[in-house]
Amino acid sequence: RNRYKYGGHYSSNKPMLVVHDHDVLSGRGVNIAHHPGNERFRTLVTTRADESYCATYSASEKRAVAEDIIKHITSLDPPGRFLK
Repeated sequence: RNRYKYGGHYSSNKPMLVVHDHDVLSGRGVNIAHHPGNERFRTLVTTRADESYCATYSASEKRAVAEDIIKHITSLDPPGRFLK
């Protein structure tokens, strides 16, 4: 069963989840990878992490980068969500 419905309907006791272009979807596969929110997320990550990111950034600097990306995603209109 497709857990991410783009405005469609499936029978379940859970309320229907409408996925927006700003949402970041967790998972694998072409559909997930090409979702606009995932593409935006990957771009944000690659533009904020240079070649020395893993070797030279401290844990607190890495945390600040992650928090900045999360803040950016959640401040969009409509707010981006991180969905499983």
